[in-house]
Amino acid sequence: MGGDTRKRRLRGVAGVVHSLLLVSLPVSGILFIADVPGYLGMVLFREQLVALFLGIVLVCIFMGMRGGARAPADRVPWYDLLLCVGALAPCGFVAVYYPEVVNSLGEITSERVVLASILIALVLEGVRRTTGWPLVVLVTVFLLYGRFTDQFPGVFHAKSTPWSRLAVYLYLDTNSYLSILGIATTVVLGFIVFGQILNTYGGGKFIIALAYAMLGRYRGGPAKVAIVSSSLFGTISGSAVANVVVTGMVTIPMMKKSGLRPYQAGAVESVASTGGQLVPPVMGVAAFLIAEFLEISYTEVVIAALIPALLYYLALFVQVDLEAARDGGHGLARDALPRLGAVLRDGWYYVLALLFLIYVLLVAGLTPSTAGVLSALFTLILVALYRHGRQNFFRRLYVTFEESGQTLLDICIVLAAAGFIMGIMAISGLGFNLSFALIQLAQGSTFLLLFFSAIVCLILGMGMPTTAAYVIVAVLVAPALATLGIPPLAAHLFVFYFAILSVITPPVALASFAAAAIAGSEPMRTGFEAMRLAMVAYVVPFLFVYSPVLIAKGSLWAILLGLVTASVAVCLLGAAVVGYLFRHLSAAKRLLMALGGGSLLIPVGLGGSIGWVSDVLGALIVAPLLWWEWRHRRETSG
Repeated sequence: MGGDTRKRRLRGVAGVVHSLLLVSLPVSGILFIADVPGYLGMVLFREQLVALFLGIVLVCIFMGMRGGARAPADRVPWYDLLLCVGALAPCGFVAVYYPEVVNSLGEITSERVVLASILIALVLEGVRRTTGWPLVVLVTVFLLYGRFTDQFPGVFHAKSTPWSRLAVYLYLDTNSYLSILGIATTVVLGFIVFGQILNTYGGGKFIIALAYAMLGRYRGGPAKVAIVSSSLFGTISGSAVANVVVTGMVTIPMMKKSGLRPYQAGAVESVASTGGQLVPPVMGVAAFLIAEFLEISYTEVVIAALIPALLYYLALFVQVDLEAARDGGHGLARDALPRLGAVLRDGWYYVLALLFLIYVLLVAGLTPSTAGVLSALFTLILVALYRHGRQNFFRRLYVTFEESGQTLLDICIVLAAAGFIMGIMAISGLGFNLSFALIQLAQGSTFLLLFFSAIVCLILGMGMPTTAAYVIVAVLVAPALATLGIPPLAAHLFVFYFAILSVITPPVALASFAAAAIAGSEPMRTGFEAMRLAMVAYVVPFLFVYSPVLIAKGSLWAILLGLVTASVAVCLLGAAVVGYLFRHLSAAKRLLMALGGGSLLIPVGLGGSIGWVSDVLGALIVAPLLWWEWRHRRETSG
């Protein structure tokens, strides 16, 4: 969208070099994961691969992204070539000399200070060109804090750190970008390639066609198609805005034709696309980051994320269905829809590829990096065996690696900036100080701490890619939650959810605004409508902190009971918001429906017997109301 205008259209030698550099990113990562250097008798540290990656990423950015509106759009100017050379110096130093540097990390030399300063400045410029100013400003504030901690009052006061020590620490220490970028260059890389293979070879079109074939003929069909296709596309995308653009270009016009107002169509698509980052296995890269931060298995993160993701989409689906029933909406004509059998016949191997990925991850127990690469290879073999997949196979394979490189570029540059924040937190002690400040502000109240943390997450996530937003709130806010005894996994999922929700929450709602641009609607109105549709997502994180059954922690009976009662509650709350169940609901009935649904949403296990009492109370409120509404509906229809 708006960011595309900043991209250069390079041709000739510059275009070839830029393309090859993008391809080299996933290729080098795959070679490292496969331990090809080891087979060749080479010892290669992961930090060396990270430095190589970051150098290539910066060169690609300065070649392919314009620095301003007046910069050339079809060639690389001399000053950007200088930036490319400048990027190779600090990154090349680490890539070549890290085995020697690792034995003298605390040594501060003028050479290291200069290289570190260059790298920090170039990363900030790279972030500005790719994502804009918000993250640049935030990192700059942290840099100033790290340098002048002695000038800050209260709990933020500490001994200042000389720039030479701060810069070298951020440059060479594994508490900074070298650590977090290592996750992207190894663990995440295979999944990016896997998802891009599916997309390049028609997986995205298959997902949309499958959703239309399954749901297009039912009431509210186009909106339901948007929900299903966006949730499925999220398994291979992990980016809310990318999800909006890919699926929204098809679903939003169809929703408008079916009778939805433009802002409603945009809101449905933005909420559905944002939820794609909550759906395992990719989860917008966050699942891998959470597992690395907490040093737990990736499988544990995936299982914990399943129930909240289900509740998120159930709430959206119910509201869309009831609004269609209330407004007399109907589905698309059968002859305008693809046949389910034909869709599955032409794209069965996409389903098999996803099942293979789930198997190697959750059943075979392979490491995420190995599972991602094996799944990518398995998918390529399936595609090559199928007639349609063999068409332009190698050209599309090259495009796959090129697009994977572009995705890695977008992720790596924001993670590098987030890594600087992590480093400053570590060297300055800000993490402890901020946790103390939040706890003081909340006066020891867990609920108030959660509330303030949610606000901080929404603010820090505004205008930023969700991967960077999660990393920042994970290092800033999650430690404070853990200090009050909240389980670490629940704390990280809590901050992750609210970092994700920032993309649909005004005033800066990137996914909502992207959908509004496609729908031709007013951005802020679209954003507020998206908030209404995603209401459950703002509540569930509070609940799974207090009662972990909603993140699959506890006995099987408690988990199943929590899932059932929460699912019923979500449906009731959806009816209360829409004002329709079997027929139109009066204001009093909507209030009762909301009270009953809210009571049922509180899971068993919360505060001893509170969960049981609330469930019984909710059932007593809604059971007579549901019976009355159902009876009235039958009498009317009879």
